[in-house]
Amino acid sequence: MISQMTKIAAELTLTLTLTLAGAACSPAERPVLTPLGAAAPAPLCAANPWESPARKVLDAHCGSCHRQDLPTARPAALAVFDLTRETWYDTIRPEQFEPLLMRIRGSADIEALERIDVERFVGCARDGLCE
Repeated sequence: MISQMTKIAAELTLTLTLTLAGAACSPAERPVLTPLGAAAPAPLCAANPWESPARKVLDAHCGSCHRQDLPTARPAALAVFDLTRETWYDTIRPEQFEPLLMRIRGSADIEALERIDVERFVGCARDGLCE
């Protein structure tokens, strides 16, 4: 009985760990959960290749609100993403990507190539289009 409970606890811990680890992955790359004794789970998602270029664009144009180390930071903006965090994008909810794109596309200060970097980042993060 205790052995079976230990197995269940280990499986739940693994499930929770893999679920949290895959939270920022695109749907196509989220870890596949398997029961104990089955094949090993799929590898965790690869990094978004547009994370760094998108961060650079967002830092330049959105950093005044989305950087907690600045006095101009806004709590509501930081709740969406904080560019001072290493994984700044992991707090963006799926429904927040479209408003992000709308702001980027609506800004006359952002060059076309910069918009493309952010659009590609969103395409990979939201839609799994990472190639």
